[in-house]
This record gives sequence, structure tokens and C-alpha cells, in this order.
Amino acid sequence: MTIEEHLRLADARVNEIRNHQLELRRISESLLKAEAEIANTKIEQQQKQIDQLNEIIRDPQKYLEFAESAQITLSSLLNELEEKRISGNLNEIRREIEAGSFANAERLIEEIEKSSRLNSKLESEVISARATLAFLDLRFDTAETLSRRAFYLEPSISTLVMLLDQMDMNGNRGKRLAAFNEAKLALPATLAPHIAVRLLAVEALINADAGNLNHAKSIIKTAKSAFNRLQTADSDAAIDLALCNASIATLEEDPKAALKYFRATLKMLRESKGETNLYITRIESNIGACLAELGRLQEAASITRSCVEKLREAGDTGIYHLGIRLNNLGDFLVRSDKADEALDILKESIELAEKNLPSKHPSLIRRRLNLALALLQLGRTNSAIRELKSISVDEAMLGELDRRSLVKAHITLFNCCVETKKWIDALSALLGIQKIGSQYLRDKESIDGLPYAISEVRRIIIYGSFKDPNMLKVDFRGLSRIKLR
Repeated sequence: MTIEEHLRLADARVNEIRNHQLELRRISESLLKAEAEIANTKIEQQQKQIDQLNEIIRDPQKYLEFAESAQITLSSLLNELEEKRISGNLNEIRREIEAGSFANAERLIEEIEKSSRLNSKLESEVISARATLAFLDLRFDTAETLSRRAFYLEPSISTLVMLLDQMDMNGNRGKRLAAFNEAKLALPATLAPHIAVRLLAVEALINADAGNLNHAKSIIKTAKSAFNRLQTADSDAAIDLALCNASIATLEEDPKAALKYFRATLKMLRESKGETNLYITRIESNIGACLAELGRLQEAASITRSCVEKLREAGDTGIYHLGIRLNNLGDFLVRSDKADEALDILKESIELAEKNLPSKHPSLIRRRLNLALALLQLGRTNSAIRELKSISVDEAMLGELDRRSLVKAHITLFNCCVETKKWIDALSALLGIQKIGSQYLRDKESIDGLPYAISEVRRIIIYGSFKDPNMLKVDFRGLSRIKLR
């Protein structure tokens, strides 16, 4: 490299360094200017605060307003922090309940109640947690009372559904429609669109269970239209609609449609709640019941056995539903001509009910009926009669399906008593059908013939003989083939 080239490179490097220095100077000046502006802004803000404080000092009224505003702001921040803390505790309580750690859940609830000032929403959630614990402890009256209190503290679709579920499990199915109509008035006048859909679905379900099928179908039609207008999909609304449709299909004796809706519900639940949820086990069992009504008894029994095992593994959290699913399994076995296998299963179901449920719980109708049918299949007619006669109900507690089951139990008792010539018990069974409602007899001939059958059994009791059998309007043996609507 020549001396000239070397000098040119040196000059270029000097110019480059000089430009960098100039750039650094500009940046430094910009930073100093920005810092000065920030400082000036802070000085202005502090001066304003000083002016405000001076003004507050001179004016007591403004001082009080300032103090009140500061107190409100501080209180709001503290309440927000407290709500977050309690919400975290409530989530922990739910996890403890799901894990079966009821004592830990109870301890956490007591800690919240002692250490916190709860607003109505949080108090409602704490009471709902207590209601869940009461139900799992099989204190059904307490669970229902707490659920009612939780709802009226914080009326919402969630607390309403919990109240209605507790009434169902406590055996107060016949009172749910009145409770729903009363509770609906306490809900906010304006509901979010997806909440309005859920409320309609619940209303349809409660009306269907009360036997108001036509009204229920009208409501569910409105609910579907409202659901289709939702701007965003809501899984809870979709689940409630599917369950309502499944229940209506069950009441209309359309197991194929019910199966479709229960399977749709199961798919949505698995996607949103996880496969270990006990609610999913209940839906799986309902799918088994639909399969049984379609004549697929082996599949139904297999699914229900699986549900029974899951509920046994769940321990205390599954004990209520275990008794119901054992009854279903026993029913499917009896219908499969396996009464000897069903007998112990059905007895366990009844033992669980007698130990844990109110004495006149509606589910005992089906449990005792199924045990009687198993005994009949084994040729033990007198034992079946004793089981059927032990059914005791409070009609105000019955839902539509309960009334149908009760009529079926009376029909079975009547046939057993005709076979064994126990005419007083036969008359009692016929009067029981008449009291619940002859409309539950399927065919018009039987409905029209019921009063004549009652008259003839009375004649047998009084005179010890029939009139001319050809004059009878109903065949006693034919009555055994009557099914329920």
C-alpha cells in the first residue's frame, strides 16, 4: 500500500469516528432534554398536588371529599384482592371435594367464614359448597335448604340448577315446578342471551318432568330458536338443550331419539369437563338405559356395570348414584332372564336407599318393583307381594316417571294377588291405579274397564263369587299385559 492510500484510509477512519461522536452527542442531548421534560412534568404534578393539598387545608369540605374518595378507592382495591383470595380458596375447596377430602373442604370453608367479610356472591358460593358437602354426607334436607339459601342470596342459572337438582335427589320432584316458577321471578329481568337459552331449557325440563309435555315441547322450540341466534357458541347452553331433548324423548318413549341426544351430551361433556367427572358417568348410564329400551340388553348391562365400578371407586362422592345404577343393572338382568344374578344387586340398591335416602324417596318405587319382578321370575310370588306392598309414597313428591312406575307396581301387585286369590290386596292395587290416574294405562279398553274390575273384585270380597264371567268388561289376566304410557 502506498503512503497516499494509507493516508486516505486514515482520513476516512477519522471522519467515521467524528460522525459517531456527533451522533452520540445528539443522543445525549435528546436524553437530557427528555429527562428535563419528565422532571418538569413531575414538578408540575407535584405542584398541582401541593396546590390541591393547600386548597383542601383551606376548605374542610374538600378535605372530607378527598378523604372519602381515597377511602372508597382503597376499599375497592382491598375488596378486589380479598375476592381473588377467596375465589382461590373456593377453587381449592372444589378440588378437595372432588378428591373426596371432605374434612379438608369443611376446614377451608370455616376458615373463609371466620376470616372474611363476604359479599352476597361469595357468600352464595360458600353456601353452595356447604350444600354439596351436605349432599355427599347424605343430609338431603340440609343440602336442599342450603341450595335454596344460596340461590336467593345470588340468583343465577347455576344456583337455580343446583337447587332443582338437590330437590330431585331429596325426592321432592313433584315440587320442582312450583319452586322453579317462584325462583324465576328472583332472576334479573335482563339475562345474557346464552343464559336465557339455558333458563328456557331448564324450564322445559322441569315442565316435562311434571307431565306437561306439550308445554315443554313448546318451550324447547323457543329455546332452540334462541340458541341458533347466539353470536358465539356456548357449551353449557348446548348441553342443557341436549339433555332436555333427551328427557322429553324418554318421556315420549322414544329411546332412539333419547339415545342420540344423550350421546351428543356425552361428547360435549367429555370435551369440556374431562372423563372422570361423575356427571359423565350418569349420562353413560342413561345411554345404557336407552339401549335396554331398544332391546340391546347385553350392551346396556355392560355399560351399567362399568358405571357401577366407577361409582364404587368414587367412594362417598358416588354413593347416591351407585344405588340408582345398581337398580338399573338389576332391571336389565331381570329382563335378560337372569333374576338369580340380579337378586343381590337389587337388594343392595334397596339397602343403600333405606340407609341413606328419605323413607318415601320416589326411587324406592322402581327399586322395590324391580326386586319384585326378580322374585316373580324365581317363582317367589308371596315374597314379591310383600315387596310391592312395602312401597310407600308421598304423591306430592312424585314426578311423571315416578307416577308411571307406581302404576306399573300396582298392576304387578294386582296380578300377583289375582294369582294367589288375595282379593283385598288386589282391590287395593286397583284403587291405587285409579288414584294415580287411569290415563297411565295404555289402551282405552283397560281405562274404560278399570271401574268394572274394581266393582267385580269388591263383589268377590263381599259375596265370595263372580258374576257371570262373560259380563266382565276387563279380563284380569289381560290387565297383566297393560303397559304404561
